[in-house]
Amino acid sequence: MLPSCRSKLARLPSRTRAKADELAAGLGIRVGKVRQVSEYISGYNPVPVVARDMEMGGGGEVPIATGAYNVTVEVQVIFDIIQ
Repeated sequence: MLPSCRSKLARLPSRTRAKADELAAGLGIRVGKVRQVSEYISGYNPVPVVARDMEMGGGGEVPIATGAYNVTVEVQVIFDIIQ
């Protein structure tokens, strides 16, 4: 996983809890413990580099694609509800 994704995911628990508490307060309920966490990552599929031309002889320059990666990370957190 990319370092920028890791740092954002590290902040996720407190942000998720705060948002869940905010939504629950509007409904007059409270949020309990985390029941389930699921994640889906798309757009970043690292490919292993093999020796040039599959001959395993190595040598030569390794081509590097220019541009940017678009990475999407979706995280679903399900909490218990306390009434």
